[in-house]
Amino acid sequence: MEVPAGAPRCPNCSAAQGPLDPCPHCRAEGGTSSDRELRWVCDVCGGPRVPRLDASMAYSGREAPLLRKADAARKARAGWRAAAIATGLLLPFVLLIFGALLLIFGASVGLVIVALLALGPIGAFLAFALGRAGERGREIAPAIDAAWLSAATEIAQQGRSQLSAATLAQKLGIEEPQAEELMALIDVNESISPRVRIGAPVSMPSAAIGALPTQPTQVASPVEEAAILEQAAAEAEVERRKGSL
Repeated sequence: MEVPAGAPRCPNCSAAQGPLDPCPHCRAEGGTSSDRELRWVCDVCGGPRVPRLDASMAYSGREAPLLRKADAARKARAGWRAAAIATGLLLPFVLLIFGALLLIFGASVGLVIVALLALGPIGAFLAFALGRAGERGREIAPAIDAAWLSAATEIAQQGRSQLSAATLAQKLGIEEPQAEELMALIDVNESISPRVRIGAPVSMPSAAIGALPTQPTQVASPVEEAAILEQAAAEAEVERRKGSL
């Protein structure tokens, strides 16, 4: 059976088809799969990806540092969660040991002090590990949103006609409501950085260019771009939460 034109995967072996860009994490030229939290991930290393389903589109790579930041936060969260689990498993054994000592030797001030000295650091580290896991986990969504905002902005800049949510959803392989959220992120990004250019300029008629204000446009550095994109993603997330109340 031949692979249908435009199919993302082979219907026989499920091998990824289409443009296979190098993964920003492992550099493997593999496919991508949808993920509940990270939206799309690399089939090889599991790191977050922004798929390029339209071969006519090209990403500049500005989303890569943001994806790597999200992946670093994901791995750090997993590490702190593992530490919390290990500590949580250790705590009952320590309690069991001191419970047995209490039954054998009876209650004493020395035994209670030793128990507190042993259980206190374990409990404190458990709380610390859980807190760090939560902190690193909260870093993932803004970085993912900023990376997708970068890709969506480039698609909007490369498009020859006005971009719609349906078109953006098709080009990025996401649902239309998610594409509408990205369109809102683009609007927020334009509102907070009206004099900072991110990416290639959009081609416009000369008459329209003459009507534009003559304020100088700054070219954002990669670090500034990431900060602008993350700020737009964070502000849009705040507005989204306000709207859901």
